[in-house]
Amino acid sequence: TLKLSLNKLKSIPKEIGNLTLLTTLELEYNQLRGIPREIGKLKQLKILKLSLNKLKNIPKEIGKLTKLKAP
Repeated sequence: TLKLSLNKLKSIPKEIGNLTLLTTLELEYNQLRGIPREIGKLKQLKILKLSLNKLKNIPKEIGKLTKLKAP
């Protein structure tokens, strides 16, 4: 689990893709404008929280996260 909500983050480094065993990623209430395509490497991710950011687009690689669950 990685909780980074409420941190005024503007970006997430591409190295996030190295956290291949991560199951929960919480990024709500930041200022993110995009998500790196390396997020597609997080094959174990079950929970991804991105609400209340400034996202312009989401990479197609997010479709590789087949274990994601609806809230």
